[in-house]
Amino acid sequence: MVTGALHTLVWLPVWCGLLGLVGLGLLWPARGWLAQQAGLTQTVLAWWGGYAWLGWGGMFAGLTVGYGPAAVALMILPLAGLGCWHLRHLKFTHVAGLGWALAALLGMALLSLPTALTPPTEADTLAYHFALPQLYGAANGLLFAPVAVTFAGPQFTHMVSTLALALGGEPLLLAHAWLSTLLAGAAMLALARLWLPLHWAAVVGMVFLGTPILTYAFSNGTVELRQAGLMAAAALALALYAQQRRVVPAALFAALLGGVVASKTFGLFLLPPAAAVWFGLAWRRYDATFWRHTAWVAVVGLAVAAPWYVSNWWHYGSPVFPAAWQLFGSPFWSAAQQAFMQQVYLNTELMVPRTMGTFFSYPFTATFAGAAVDSDRTGLGPFLPLSMLAAVLVLAQSWYARRLTPLAWLLVLALGYYALWFFVGVSGRSRHLLPVYPLLLVGLAVVLHGWWPLFPRWVRMGLVGSVAVVVLAQSGMAVLLNRTAAQALLQGQSRAAYLSTQAAHYGAAELANAQLGPGDKLLVTSLRNTLYYLHVPYFQNQVEYTQAIPLATGTPAQVWRALQQGGFDAWLTAQGPAAPTPLEDAVAGNATLRALVAQQCAALVATRPGAFRASRTVVGFGVQPLVYQLYRFTPATCGLNTPVVQATS
Repeated sequence: MVTGALHTLVWLPVWCGLLGLVGLGLLWPARGWLAQQAGLTQTVLAWWGGYAWLGWGGMFAGLTVGYGPAAVALMILPLAGLGCWHLRHLKFTHVAGLGWALAALLGMALLSLPTALTPPTEADTLAYHFALPQLYGAANGLLFAPVAVTFAGPQFTHMVSTLALALGGEPLLLAHAWLSTLLAGAAMLALARLWLPLHWAAVVGMVFLGTPILTYAFSNGTVELRQAGLMAAAALALALYAQQRRVVPAALFAALLGGVVASKTFGLFLLPPAAAVWFGLAWRRYDATFWRHTAWVAVVGLAVAAPWYVSNWWHYGSPVFPAAWQLFGSPFWSAAQQAFMQQVYLNTELMVPRTMGTFFSYPFTATFAGAAVDSDRTGLGPFLPLSMLAAVLVLAQSWYARRLTPLAWLLVLALGYYALWFFVGVSGRSRHLLPVYPLLLVGLAVVLHGWWPLFPRWVRMGLVGSVAVVVLAQSGMAVLLNRTAAQALLQGQSRAAYLSTQAAHYGAAELANAQLGPGDKLLVTSLRNTLYYLHVPYFQNQVEYTQAIPLATGTPAQVWRALQQGGFDAWLTAQGPAAPTPLEDAVAGNATLRALVAQQCAALVATRPGAFRASRTVVGFGVQPLVYQLYRFTPATCGLNTPVVQATS
């Protein structure tokens, strides 16, 4: 594990440089415009421009040349070489004094470095954020399966992870995850600098990097973290366009916003407010230049955002599969499957009622009753209500003055996204607001900075103290979350020993790896944490997300037929000490498994004791003992085999 950590440390500066150089290569045609921008702006736009190129190009590489190291190098090195030439002619300006601000952001990020130097352990990361790139790399191309949320979701950020994994293995994958979160903080700093002094902007950046969801997932594959970086860079480009009316920042805004939209289906909620903001910025200035810029925005934005939705429509019958499956006539979903998903997933995922009252109270719920909206560990911290109120104040002031500033329009974008997400979205988890949180934080800081001279001394001291307490508390949480990883590195702990205590259900993956070979195909239902660490071919049939194997809607005979057609050889599951509820049984598919065993279609071949820890960080939260079970399918003795009718002559 120590060797892998050293490799990750080596990759960090290399990958940082490559991303920036690729972005500079892309911006070579706009070198004159870029040279006129502040040094931090140049750097942020280059970094996130390089990221956007890899996210966009990764899809087409998977459809054509694959993900071999040579193919990935071909995507990166020519542009990086052009970026080196660009760098020689680029004069960085207005960089004086930035060193300490960037050092402050780096200091916050370094608190979360230990988890980037150890193998990944977070649930969603193991289930699909890193597992999908691993599958694509092993297949040397994209794979398609009608599974909601995972395969059937837009995967812009996963493409960058796929390229990183293909080029440098797990060390580069982890380096990329940590670095992209840090670069989101840099984008936040550059955006804040448009309206705030450097020390104010640096504090805003530190508060952002200490946000609980960032602290929790700094080195994981969580999509919203990368969306926040892309959104902050897009907002920076849009603000520059408002000042300069040049085509380059307009195209950059479209490309970066397209990356946000192509990363997660919720990103679609940005499109209506973004269109309103674009036309609002040019109020009463709809001349030929504006329409030319609008054409650029439309073409670039569609080119970046649309491919994944077109692909989903082509492969799954709906661009937002499984949503709108009836409208588009998708053959991969059904009313029965939708009813099951509604029962076990959607009914609980909303978390709060969709009313005007809860719309206005949600920021307070997410802050003071975090567990209700999954905001206790992965929320946005204590500044969400204040930032929402500040956004409303900025808009009210702008309306009274009959002039909306560029910052006010960015807050329209943020609040518009919030409204659409709240009333139309299918999840109430507060982390889905992270993409627009940088805009809201900047709005709050600008309001406080404008009022600062009006505050009495005791109010100013109280605000400074409050922010300091928040930053210290967030830093302490980062240290706590990274303590186990740091101890494992210092003690030279082995990879297997570390994962056995930190990665949920790692023992199940070890059981399957020991019992199965490369010629076997494994079915996994509820043990999704095992996927990244499985070394055998597998398919995760999460029951509420797919009916590829119709565990929720089919009879045992139909399930058996689908298993045989899919070439499955084994089923991995787990049994707890208490009898599962009927709903838990249905989600795991255990009722169907018992029916297959009763029909002699499957037999238990191996077990292994295990445990599920309620928290990887706090031992006192409890441990649930489990028994991992591996079943082999036995077609020779199965009573569900369909008789073969032979034709008579």
